[in-house]
Amino acid sequence: MLQTLFFGEGPTDMGRSRNAQAYAHGDDLEVGPMLRLAHRLLGRHLPDWNADLFDLQQEHAIPSVLVAPAEMKSLVKSSAIKLPSKKTKQGYLIHSKRGAVLGELAQQIGSLTEAQLAIYFHDTDGTNRDPHDPHDLVQAVNEGFRAAGFAGQGVAMVPQPTSEAWLICSCKSDAYQHCAQLETQLSGNDRSPARAPKQVLGHHLGNPDYHRGDLLPVVNAIELDQLDMPTFNQFRIALCHSIGQVCGSYQNQ
Repeated sequence: MLQTLFFGEGPTDMGRSRNAQAYAHGDDLEVGPMLRLAHRLLGRHLPDWNADLFDLQQEHAIPSVLVAPAEMKSLVKSSAIKLPSKKTKQGYLIHSKRGAVLGELAQQIGSLTEAQLAIYFHDTDGTNRDPHDPHDLVQAVNEGFRAAGFAGQGVAMVPQPTSEAWLICSCKSDAYQHCAQLETQLSGNDRSPARAPKQVLGHHLGNPDYHRGDLLPVVNAIELDQLDMPTFNQFRIALCHSIGQVCGSYQNQ
């Protein structure tokens, strides 16, 4: 049965441990909206013989382990993996290091973190002085997976500017229309009132004080085959290729 390993920024994307554990899984794992979205995409694209093993109506639909940020920070500090730093642009090396650690963890045979697929989540919302480019961020993460010998089985999940943009596409009044524009029109700065993704999403939900649990129904209602955005498509394609590498094929109908 497929097992996946995840790392994200916090509870409103991949989720968190309910008991402050370094590795959250099973009932200890509080599934975040982006982890739920990844589960839905896995269910959509896994070959039938594998997808039939999972009940996507359940919170823990697909066996998953989430690495806590504090644990990742500690492991990056102690990691001995050598990275070809010349291939990673300045300011992105930390993402390569984390990708390498995630790939290394996934290959620890017999351990809790052993997994066939690993997904690294990070928004591209840098600052005005230090913006993140989604292409460069994905490349940096993939370089880390390659350094760990996990190329093709590690996937970067990198929304622009933030994961809220993907959700806004599905719940705005003209749902799924002109969504690519959200990636450039929204601001990565939460202090930009008219363009801050969190505030714009709250407006469309009619709930400016929404929390993690409010976003799960939004993710569950997304029409996966109508959500057409550059960074979402990039993630979906990469995930399909990884499924194909692990399972020998993937569903694409």
